[in-house]
Amino acid sequence: MSLNWDIRNCTPPQIQEGEHNKHYVVCLLCLLAGVGEITEENKIEVFERIHAIEEIQGASLITPDGDVYLTQTDIDRWAGMKLNVVSMGKREFKTWLRRMQSKRKEPTKRFTRRPHEN
Repeated sequence: MSLNWDIRNCTPPQIQEGEHNKHYVVCLLCLLAGVGEITEENKIEVFERIHAIEEIQGASLITPDGDVYLTQTDIDRWAGMKLNVVSMGKREFKTWLRRMQSKRKEPTKRFTRRPHEN
């Protein structure tokens, strides 16, 4: 099944120059995080889920300058986006996250700073 998204309710409602890679990564991480929609009400929780995944797996976006971790601003940009993703409740997500972390062979890296603090 394809991953589909609808950004008609985002501001602006189209992908701008230079946003394609970040948008694609946000969509994939929403799939992993069990987020079917980013809203004004849940955008902080969406970032927290994505941040938790990136803490375990590392940055999902890599540029010639190095790893790029998503920020709260990156998630806020896509408030209003809907995806064809099966939503996960908080408890289900935490269980899934613990399973993902337990499968890591090396210890999880800890940030010296939160990725959204530039």
